[in-house]
Amino acid sequence: MAQDGGALFESGLLGSSFHWWIGQIADDSVWRENIIAAPHASDAENIGWGRRYKVRILGLHDQGETEIPSKDLPWANVMMPVTSGGSLSNSGQTPALRQGNMVFGFFMDGTAMTVPVIMGVLSNNAQNEPALTVGDNRVTNKQPGSLAVSGYADGQVPKDINTGEKPSPPDGDIKSEHPNSSAAAQQVPAGVKLNKFGLRPDQPLSAVPGGLEAAQAAREKARSQNKSVEEVENAAMAAVQNLLAAREAQQTAPTAPFKAGAQRESPDVQNISAGDVKEQDLAEEKTVMPIPDDPVQSAMKAIQTIIDNIAQKMDKYLNAIQSYVDTVSSTVGDLEEMICKGAMQAAKYMKVLMDKVMEFVLKQLNSVMTKVVASMPSSLRNQMGDLKEKLNEMILGMYNQMIGGLGDQMCSALMDSLQPAEREKEARAFAAQQASSGGSSGQSGIDPNTGNAIGIGNRRNDGKFRTAPKVPMCYAESVASTVISKNKDQIETANNNVVRSLNSYLDGVQAEMDSVSSTISAGRELMSAGLGENFGDFGSGVDVMTGGMGGAVNMIPDIAGGLGAALDFANIVANVFAGELPPKKAINDYYQLATGGSGAATGELPSVESVANSVAESGEARAERITTPPPQPDYAAPRKDEADVDLDPGYDDATYNPDDYLQIA
Repeated sequence: MAQDGGALFESGLLGSSFHWWIGQIADDSVWRENIIAAPHASDAENIGWGRRYKVRILGLHDQGETEIPSKDLPWANVMMPVTSGGSLSNSGQTPALRQGNMVFGFFMDGTAMTVPVIMGVLSNNAQNEPALTVGDNRVTNKQPGSLAVSGYADGQVPKDINTGEKPSPPDGDIKSEHPNSSAAAQQVPAGVKLNKFGLRPDQPLSAVPGGLEAAQAAREKARSQNKSVEEVENAAMAAVQNLLAAREAQQTAPTAPFKAGAQRESPDVQNISAGDVKEQDLAEEKTVMPIPDDPVQSAMKAIQTIIDNIAQKMDKYLNAIQSYVDTVSSTVGDLEEMICKGAMQAAKYMKVLMDKVMEFVLKQLNSVMTKVVASMPSSLRNQMGDLKEKLNEMILGMYNQMIGGLGDQMCSALMDSLQPAEREKEARAFAAQQASSGGSSGQSGIDPNTGNAIGIGNRRNDGKFRTAPKVPMCYAESVASTVISKNKDQIETANNNVVRSLNSYLDGVQAEMDSVSSTISAGRELMSAGLGENFGDFGSGVDVMTGGMGGAVNMIPDIAGGLGAALDFANIVANVFAGELPPKKAINDYYQLATGGSGAATGELPSVESVANSVAESGEARAERITTPPPQPDYAAPRKDEADVDLDPGYDDATYNPDDYLQIA
């Protein structure tokens, strides 16, 4: 039965009166357990009760941790807009609130003021300097101060990465500009003209520590040199500018303590972050595009491209010692590890060169042996065919053994040429000098006579160490020749073993068949002419057996002739028919995500003759400086006659019952 006035339905109306409030979300260490951060499959794993936050309400709670700790603050639910859904039928959104956010809301229970509801959030001003710590009583009822708190501030309890929490901000939320930079801390309003000292009109020279003294000393020195009035003032301005540059260099060094947060709080999409710099570096990194038309040239270009990528990363690593933006955007943790990883990639293309040498050796060997077989009696040709197959297997095995160590050899060769430890030592010494001298050593800054910026040597106008790495093709040719020289003795041994095997076989045949001695001798002459003329004189020869080929057969070519011919050897020709045009070759040697495909300039094309000359001139000296790790021992193999070993003596095959083990499990 209804009562007059509808009192029966109004007595407990929820929300009959609103009490508004403004508060600040507390340290996330007291509420982040309510929201599980790690991926989870079951709803039961999320022990929290929705998206709730601890809120310190202005005027209701004290402003510090003295009276009401953050863990005792009330839970506040979030009122979501109707466009976000209500988290039914998988329709909903999650609030993006962080610690330190100033939020606005009302009390659901009216005057009781125990059930706060968050209706909205007050946006943070990018010009604020938020505190980097929270929950430390920096602002209390008796200690005034700014309430601005960074969303990445360190709380009372550190974040645990094992639970999916991220203790550090992502790259996209890290500033690319040093927080101590004067450009960031001292904004110049539009239309404001700086004074002659490069300062804002409202900032006198006395506001710069040591500014008056530096200007006065510069004036006195200029007057003592009988400079004009204009030159005296130029000297004073240059002294102040150099002083400011020195302070800037000290304040923005990677090791300098932050005066403000390095995190990018404001979601300004145009503001460059460390993630943007990393993304750009990745977009500009070259990716090799092998060309099948000319495998040797393509392999040399690939080696150059990989070494160029190594040089770029090495440059960034060295600059990170003294440059903030390189520090926060560098992806290289260990310089030597990065170089060796790149060397392993280059070894793939170094294998192409070694395969080409092996291909040339096999081709010449098979060509000569074909002539020898043709001159032998038909009854012995099958034996020669078997020998040919075995020799091919022997050469293949020896070259594969050499190819297996190319990665370590390339790493050692690059370490020897790049000298990463020495370069890092130089960069750290340079950074220490800059820190001690304030970034000014007379090589860069402002010219006191003209007022123009100057920069000399390895220094930029901002005092940072400057490098511009660009790996020329000759450098890649030098590295390749070093690795070839390192394997020269093994290549000679492999080929000499083939010659010895052939000599031994031919001597045996000659001893058994005197009637065909002339034929065998002719075959040896063909071997000597076919291998010797094509390969030339290259190192120590092989002493042939008595009665065999006269002289020595030197399988490895002279670098100036034989090796160049081997690397330039074309086993497969695309245009078979006379008058047929060759196929159009690809022009892109690498591609970049930022710019697409590109190729080497005409003046930077590789030369097999240059590789050969490099080996002949200084290859052995460079090869002596690189080391090859000892080969790993092979796994022990059981003998065929070895008895079986019972690894479970208590186990009886006859009584095995799988159900018993399932029950135990």
